[in-house]
Amino acid sequence: LFGSPGCLLRIAVADLRAYERLWIEKLTALTGITEVNSQIIMKRIKEPNGLPVGP
Repeated sequence: LFGSPGCLLRIAVADLRAYERLWIEKLTALTGITEVNSQIIMKRIKEPNGLPVGP
């Protein structure tokens, strides 16, 4: 990510219609939200390994 997002959400929805509903009815309706950006994964090429967590 470039810039400084105030919050980063990773969201899974059933389909694009459900995502649009979430975007319009929930995210943009939140008090204090001035900008919402989105990226949609078209196809997963590589499975994420996660972050290494040590003791």
